[in-house]
Amino acid sequence: MAGLVALAVAASSCGISLQSLPKIGGVSGPTYAVTATFANVVNLPANAQVRTGAFSVGYVSSIKVNDFKALVTLRIKKNVHLPSGTTAAIHFDTPLGEDFVLLQPPQPAAPGAAPLVDGSHIPESETTTAPSVEDAFGALGALLNGGGIDQLQTIITQTNLALDGNQGKIRSLLESLNATVTSFAQNSPSIDNALTAIAALSKTLNDGSNTITNGIATIGPAVAILGQENQNLADMFTQLDRLSSAANNIIDASASGTVQTVKALQPLLNQLLGVQQQLGPALQAVDAFERNTPRITPGNYLQLAINGTVDVPPVPSDALPLQKITVDPPESTESYSRSAIQILIEGGLP
Repeated sequence: MAGLVALAVAASSCGISLQSLPKIGGVSGPTYAVTATFANVVNLPANAQVRTGAFSVGYVSSIKVNDFKALVTLRIKKNVHLPSGTTAAIHFDTPLGEDFVLLQPPQPAAPGAAPLVDGSHIPESETTTAPSVEDAFGALGALLNGGGIDQLQTIITQTNLALDGNQGKIRSLLESLNATVTSFAQNSPSIDNALTAIAALSKTLNDGSNTITNGIATIGPAVAILGQENQNLADMFTQLDRLSSAANNIIDASASGTVQTVKALQPLLNQLLGVQQQLGPALQAVDAFERNTPRITPGNYLQLAINGTVDVPPVPSDALPLQKITVDPPESTESYSRSAIQILIEGGLP
């Protein structure tokens, strides 16, 4: 008994523990060391396996604390080549199994990436820790006790209350939705064509965005001017409204007078209709005279030449005194009786 106690004391003084004992089926042969920084290693023991996929490629040689982070040293077989960018994660086999470190090389590996060698380091940004068994059971307890499962009964009850008595409306709504979706499915080519046309229109608008921008920039000052003249426009429309009211009043006031005027013109129109046969030839003669007028008046004046012989009878002694008139050309001083000139004009000209 004393020897066993001494052996136990000696073993404890040497720091021997179950975690420090070698594991059955561990890694043998030459290895190289790679360190990895973890925010939390939970229950990761020393000598835990290091795996790549389902194969064991090393073990955890030591775990140290550095600046509240876990610095884990991994011993990896020399015949295992891992590229730079390999990530490390802590997993466990079963809820009651031990944790292990899983190394995952990048897929695909970066071209020309250097492999991990003795002394390489995996930073904390490329390491993760899977939830522990305690975390899983804690989350399960929260789900069962204070999560959504205890509220499922309330959700079901409220759903039943909402649907109670409205089954017909809901069934009709579902049928309408089904018909709508079916119609959309049957008219999918038309919908595709419409979307294609909208896409083409959008492309056209996008191509003409500069023109549209320039147009908007040009319209801006005009809109600003209209805004400044808004009060003047309002005043103009007000005056137009007053003018229309006054015009309506004038029309209303003169309506009866206009009717009376038209009635007064009716006898005159009847008389014109009565003399239509007599007016017809006269109007035709006027029309013929108008057509022949350019022949005798080629310009904007009338040229008239008269050659005639006048037989002047003797003037009685009791006749009116002679009056002299001058006949063109002005140099002529020949005088004629006013009565003879009147006879000539009145009898010789139509």
